[in-house]
Amino acid sequence: MQEYQDYFDYEEEAKDVRTFLEFVISKKIFAIETFEVVEIVQLEDYVTVPEFPEYIKGLITVKESTIAVIDTAKRFKYEEDASRERRCVIICKAGDKQIGLMADDVLKIRDVETEKVLPSPEINREAFTRYITGMFIRTTGEPCFVVSPEKMMTEEEIDIILG
Repeated sequence: MQEYQDYFDYEEEAKDVRTFLEFVISKKIFAIETFEVVEIVQLEDYVTVPEFPEYIKGLITVKESTIAVIDTAKRFKYEEDASRERRCVIICKAGDKQIGLMADDVLKIRDVETEKVLPSPEINREAFTRYITGMFIRTTGEPCFVVSPEKMMTEEEIDIILG
């Protein structure tokens, strides 16, 4: 009699995955690793601060913490888009501080096999790519760039703005 044990005596190879939150900025899709996300809030009241960099929308208070909100479209030097209706803020960890990344919309949480996350494209480092740590191709065939919250502001800017 043939042994059938061999057919069942294997472990399916576990795939190493990274989990991302996908969001939209100026009709382009970006992602951030979920371990860097604290929460998502609606952009409502914020306080503008004189002499802050142009890409800082202002400060918000969330759960008794003051958080600088980065207008990611401005940070990436995208044109103003008057059609943006929905604005939310993705509160992220940036070192031992928290910052907010303004987004037009949040799409979904997606698991991506680690081997499918490609390195950041080697193009002009002075362009928005300095904020990008990698990219992957979505199931729709569109590229999705992975943003690093820590790279959105320099440590010096974080210390000056958030103390």
